[in-house]
Amino acid sequence: MWKLDQRCRELLLSACAIHEIGLSVDFRHAPQHAAYLVRHLDLPGFTPAQKKLLACLLQNQNGSIDLALLTQQNALPPRLAERMCRLLRLAIIFSTRRRDDTLPAVRLQADDDALHLTLPAGWLEAHPLRSELLEQESHYQSYVHWLLTLS
Repeated sequence: MWKLDQRCRELLLSACAIHEIGLSVDFRHAPQHAAYLVRHLDLPGFTPAQKKLLACLLQNQNGSIDLALLTQQNALPPRLAERMCRLLRLAIIFSTRRRDDTLPAVRLQADDDALHLTLPAGWLEAHPLRSELLEQESHYQSYVHWLLTLS
């Protein structure tokens, strides 16, 4: 499994919280709004490099992945930023219902750049919308040569 240090976990949690703010501004354009807020607000406690990383993560929270954005930030090595991006994207998919009782017992295995997501038996069939989102996500990640498998 990928070992994210405390700093990375805190930045990832911050990205999740700012994602929620972006949703409240405009659901359809949440990534752009969230990234805009990070770029243009003071955000005490975050360095300019961390703000740039957060904006890059938020712009890549769904849809096509822009690897150039992740390599242009300088808060973290690009590979680590990519891993955080992948985790944020999955977290957003699983949180779409905003109810803890709908979250499955997910098992996530990471091997270098490959992620394998294991869900409880029958979960994908019982949740067709999220099943479709996860399938789409697997395709989006494959376009940038990241492997995401589901079972």
